[in-house]
Amino acid sequence: MPGSPQDMALQWLIDVDTETNGCNGPDGIAQRYILAVFYFSTNGITWSNKASWLGPSSECTWYGVTCVNGVSILNMGTYHSR
Repeated sequence: MPGSPQDMALQWLIDVDTETNGCNGPDGIAQRYILAVFYFSTNGITWSNKASWLGPSSECTWYGVTCVNGVSILNMGTYHSR
């Protein structure tokens, strides 16, 4: 659906992302897509710490992402409502 987190993640992969390419293989591309869907579906633009998210570096360097043979841990900290 246009404008959905999934659509925004796909458009980001196609139009913006410079890291994803055929050399990443299907698993690498899927991993980056899934993390982008997470970012868009949780309004990542408003996160207090979004260091490197959707940047040109490997998703393994994005804040809260730990990679061991793929993403093994996603730790975004604690949410505090105001």
